[in-house]
Amino acid sequence: VCQAWTGHLVAAAGEGAAAFVTEEDAARTAAVLLTSRERSGEMLEVTGPRMESYSDIAEAIREFTSQRMSYLRATASAARGHLISSAGLTEQAADLTVSCQLAIQAGKYGPPSPVVRDLTGSNPISVREFIQARRRAWAEDRQAFGLPPTGSRQP
Repeated sequence: VCQAWTGHLVAAAGEGAAAFVTEEDAARTAAVLLTSRERSGEMLEVTGPRMESYSDIAEAIREFTSQRMSYLRATASAARGHLISSAGLTEQAADLTVSCQLAIQAGKYGPPSPVVRDLTGSNPISVREFIQARRRAWAEDRQAFGLPPTGSRQP
């Protein structure tokens, strides 16, 4: 879970990477599948366009928001504790999140597939593109919480 306000992205994913898919791409793909009988019963891998690690995500946050951000590699136990105490997740949600992070570390979420593009006619959005497109909303969220604007480097 990204603790954007503290500048830390804490996870038990090691240097693993995943072909993260956005909610929008997943929803557009689901809409096509729900309104068509062509692929009924077929198992599809709905992914983003490329494999990206938590280090890549931290780098994109730094680049597009000018905010200090680092990826902190954690053990499963430490990541679970962080998710519960700092991010406010329930124990069950923390367990599910950590199991996904461990699967990322083991290389279970990839490679990228062409499903989103094939079904919707549009290329899926990468994590970098997602962060870049939402940097204005991120800045507004920071302001709403009374935090300094991105680009203000606090010691």
